[in-house]
Formats: sequence, structure tokens, C-alpha cells
Amino acid sequence: MKKLWFMINKRGWSRSVKNGFFITLMTLGASMAGGLIWLLFGRNFWTDISGLFCFAGYAGMYVGFVGAILYLYNHDFA
Repeated sequence: MKKLWFMINKRGWSRSVKNGFFITLMTLGASMAGGLIWLLFGRNFWTDISGLFCFAGYAGMYVGFVGAILYLYNHDFA
């Protein structure tokens, strides 16, 4: 997270744009990671497409979205 934030922070954007871009990238990245985990392991025991949505959705929401907000909140970047 730290490297991603520092890459975004180098841009000349306003603070709200930087925060929104960081939260969006973290949410998409965590969703893709959850989908990849489902493709590698979850297809064996949860074969329908709802498994993909659960793996990607929960990872994106809790790890990506909430994690990015807590990271920005705790490091006083917001």
C-alpha cells in the first residue's frame, strides 16, 4: 500500500483526487486478487459463478475499500 500511495502522491493532483484514486485502485486490486484465488483454489469446491462474486466482492470490499480508508485515516494522508 505504501508504494502505491507514494506513486500516486507524486502526481500534481488535489488531495481528494489522490484519495479517491488510491481507494479505487486498492478496491480493484483486491477484487482481482480474490478472483484469482477463486480461480486457483475455489473452483474445486464452489463451482458456480456466485463463488467468484463472493471471493472477489468480499476481498474488494473489506481488504481493498475498508483497508484503503483505514490506511489513509491512520497515516493522516487524507
